[in-house]
Amino acid sequence: MGGNCIETDNSLIFKDSDDNTVAYVDNLGNLCIETGDCSDQSASCSSESSLFTVKDTGDNTVIYIDND
Repeated sequence: MGGNCIETDNSLIFKDSDDNTVAYVDNLGNLCIETGDCSDQSASCSSESSLFTVKDTGDNTVIYIDND
């Protein structure tokens, strides 16, 4: 996590409103997210404006990508 996400071919790409890549999942399943903190049981791992959310089996958000 962190740094600049430069997507590779055949990636699932997430971009912000300025068309900048902020996250991607490549064809090998690798995930790059530029910023965030969704460490285990982190209170900051929630967003009302999330566009993409991954939850665990307990329905807890473990990853989200929002409009920013």
